[in-house]
Amino acid sequence: MRITNLTTQARIAQDLSKAQSEYADKQLQISSGRNYTRRSEEPSAAAEAGRLEQENERSVQWAENAGHGLSTSQITGARIDEIVDRMHRANELVVRANDGSLSTEDRRNLALEVDSILEDMAITANAKFNDSYLFAGTRSDQPAYEITRTDGRITAVNYNGNDDRKRVQIGDQTMVETSVLGSGSNGLFEDNSQGVDVFDHLIQFRDELNADQPPSDTTAAGLANDLDSAISHLVSNGVQQSRLRSLTEHYADKEQVINHRIGEIENLDVAQAITQLSQMEASFQASLQMAARINQLSIINFI
Repeated sequence: MRITNLTTQARIAQDLSKAQSEYADKQLQISSGRNYTRRSEEPSAAAEAGRLEQENERSVQWAENAGHGLSTSQITGARIDEIVDRMHRANELVVRANDGSLSTEDRRNLALEVDSILEDMAITANAKFNDSYLFAGTRSDQPAYEITRTDGRITAVNYNGNDDRKRVQIGDQTMVETSVLGSGSNGLFEDNSQGVDVFDHLIQFRDELNADQPPSDTTAAGLANDLDSAISHLVSNGVQQSRLRSLTEHYADKEQVINHRIGEIENLDVAQAITQLSQMEASFQASLQMAARINQLSIINFI
């Protein structure tokens, strides 16, 4: 009989110790607000949470890249819009300069306005954003264009950038261009393959006017082509902005979804946990009372 009582008491002591440990763990859960305090407690859940955290880190980086690309694209778009506006005016001056009734002084006054357009273009061509020259390709730590002047007037504009476009990573294997080249293939100011040469055509136009000559057919056609090219760049920039904006929103939404899922895995339902803690406490107290009665019976039987 004594052997049975001792065995029963040992089992009760083990159960009480286990219940006390579980009770302490539940208290720790509630104080931390997490479903588990050590990954070993819930290895499957912890592994899923870890995978989601890594995925979220990548998504946050892609979102930051897309956001930076969008900002650059927006600033670039604003500068291209200025170019379109000034080229519109230059083409209006071409029409005006072909008026046979203009005097020499009239044409020289038009030349002054063309000179002003040239100056505006030179400023725009060397525009910067975040200390980087927008139209210099990846050689963006120096001005995109070198301006040569004679007697204060622009006589030549030479490209200092390269033909490498800036790109940002927006996915594991996806890159997107965020820059517009000033010169080269599909260049904004100069593209020999398409007959685009904004500065050369403006300089030629100004010099013809100063020589009291109407714009040549070559100059007029060149400026019209330059305007069409600038408009095409503006449209492409709008498409690029739309894509980058959509990507930014996509990754922001994805981040929320992932964070919500991680919360479901890791965050504790405190109300439910408190209820469970109360139940565990009641069960623990009942076990203590049972152990006390068994101990009393064991003493009586021993006596």
